[in-house]
Amino acid sequence: EGDESSTSIRRVLTHNGLELRPRNPDLSRLRVDMAMAGAEIDLTGLPLPAKGTDLTMRVLMGGAAVKVPADWRVWWRFRGVGGVGGVGVVQRTHDEHAADLRIHAVVVLGGIGVEGG
Repeated sequence: EGDESSTSIRRVLTHNGLELRPRNPDLSRLRVDMAMAGAEIDLTGLPLPAKGTDLTMRVLMGGAAVKVPADWRVWWRFRGVGGVGGVGVVQRTHDEHAADLRIHAVVVLGGIGVEGG
């Protein structure tokens, strides 16, 4: 659902790869569900969002790289077996409401790496 110019994007994939570079400055929501797949989500072309952007990821035996602009504050909640990495690499906030990107992740045997750009 939605393309890179949409304000809301959803992707479901298995056994494949995804490269996504949203370009709508009003992007509010991304959802990616994947099994045995990989994803690269590049948000570095977007300006600082006024109300924040929500990224929901459900990952089964896969991995994702999420690139954000260097000045974005990132919050995440993780459940599952695997992890989210990005501490010391991005500006992590523990205040969900103050975040520019909010990552909601459920991962089984996989991981999500958050990179500053």
